[in-house]
Amino acid sequence: MQTQRSTSRRASRRLAGFTLEEVVISMGIALGSILAVMSGYKVSMYRTEWSLNATAAQALATQRLEQTRAARWEPNASSPVDELTAGNFPTVMRTLDVPVVGTNVPQGQLVTTITTVSSDPPMKWVQVDCIWSIGPRGPFTNTVTALRSADL
Repeated sequence: MQTQRSTSRRASRRLAGFTLEEVVISMGIALGSILAVMSGYKVSMYRTEWSLNATAAQALATQRLEQTRAARWEPNASSPVDELTAGNFPTVMRTLDVPVVGTNVPQGQLVTTITTVSSDPPMKWVQVDCIWSIGPRGPFTNTVTALRSADL
């Protein structure tokens, strides 16, 4: 009977708790899972910030393109008017329209390029680049273009 009792005690001890190896492995799996969630969160936040700034830069570039579309250009008028020149649209820095916390205000540099494509019929190519960065990352460029004919 003594043999059965010691065997059943050993068996119950083996089934009673975790071994050191099991605890270490489970802690390693838990740590790996926590690190994966944290790095996923970091990547998600970066992509969200990038997307927000890219959308704001695109809006700035589109706004400048609309300003060039509003400029008068009448080469065939009795007194020709040409407000669609690069001198009227200099390179400027503008604040991106994004929510800001603290002093990290994102800026975009607007560069407008106007090229004459043809004089008959009168046509100009307008390109607006918005160059921006997110802290040390960048620069990134959003570009909009349009082919414009003269006002009638």
